[in-house]
Amino acid sequence: MVVLVGLNTNRPAGQQSDLSRIKAWWRTLGGDRFAVLPPPTRSRYTQSDGHEDAAEMFATRGIAADTSFAYWHWQSHDAFARSGDLQGVLYLHWGGDHATVATGLGEGPPGYRIVNNGPQGAFQLDKITAADADGLPDPEDTAGVRQFLARLDEPRSRKTRAREYDPLTAAEERWLHDRLADPVDLDAAVRFTAPLEHRRALTPDEAARLLSAWRETYAGRLAAWPGWRSVLPALLRQEHPEAWD
Repeated sequence: MVVLVGLNTNRPAGQQSDLSRIKAWWRTLGGDRFAVLPPPTRSRYTQSDGHEDAAEMFATRGIAADTSFAYWHWQSHDAFARSGDLQGVLYLHWGGDHATVATGLGEGPPGYRIVNNGPQGAFQLDKITAADADGLPDPEDTAGVRQFLARLDEPRSRKTRAREYDPLTAAEERWLHDRLADPVDLDAAVRFTAPLEHRRALTPDEAARLLSAWRETYAGRLAAWPGWRSVLPALLRQEHPEAWD
């Protein structure tokens, strides 16, 4: 999983970053046939590297070779922005006995949750977020919006070439349309166009306004805006007169 890295943060001055909080919690783990590897450097790029690091640490510290362990590698670390803010799910990999690792990790640090994907998968660590009665996040809650959009973008099955998605509720569709109201912010809009057009729900007005902003902002380099993958199919579907220009 690769996440774009940025420097900006809305975190209040003096407040710890997600990375600092997670590292502090991580340092408290271990014991009773369970160990955690230190946070990664670039040399721990894959799961194989993680298992090699575990073997080396066990040998250096005199830890039993059959001790269960958890770690994350450098690719997982891309979940953090340079500011240390969590911008995606942090995948925690493991070795040894799955039940021992699950017990050792527990529920995660305060304010976060761990999803146990079973013996064949990695654990997932992410922020705990709030939603209203319709399951909608506060638009200002960056993590809540990210998790909400990830859920909407998950197809029913990844085993078929043609992706099918669950229908949106009326509240979900209204929330997405509200995000595309004037003025058009193309950088923000790209996240909301996809879940709508996956269900063929971008309106003609939305598509036309996005086309206008797209042409103005990305003149001479239209393919540079990733949102075209949703807007162009909508324009063609709606038989917009300028869709082929």
